[in-house]
Amino acid sequence: MTAQQLDDLLRASLELWQCAAVLAPRARDDAMQAPLQAWLVLPDGTSLAVIEAALDDEPFHWWLQWHGQGAPGAGPVLRRKPCASTLGLLRSLREGLGVAAVARVRIGIGAGSGGTP
Repeated sequence: MTAQQLDDLLRASLELWQCAAVLAPRARDDAMQAPLQAWLVLPDGTSLAVIEAALDDEPFHWWLQWHGQGAPGAGPVLRRKPCASTLGLLRSLREGLGVAAVARVRIGIGAGSGGTP
């Protein structure tokens, strides 16, 4: 995943969730930074980092890291959570931002669908 793809994924997720958090602008140098990182600024002034895990961190692929108030990354680390996949990252991010989950939608043929078994 590239820095732009991560930013696009996070922007689309925040928009879908109608969340007040804002993706912090990425400096031009940050696009090549390893590990890959993105910063979200929350309404209360705290920041949340999405950080690509190092190879040593296997089986985890991402870290969510909450920081205290101030510029992104300037405040103390308040909490750190590992995520094993991009899907797990999005789920943990949604939960960490306090966005309620929506009802699950099931698609398929079954009882009451009008189809024949």
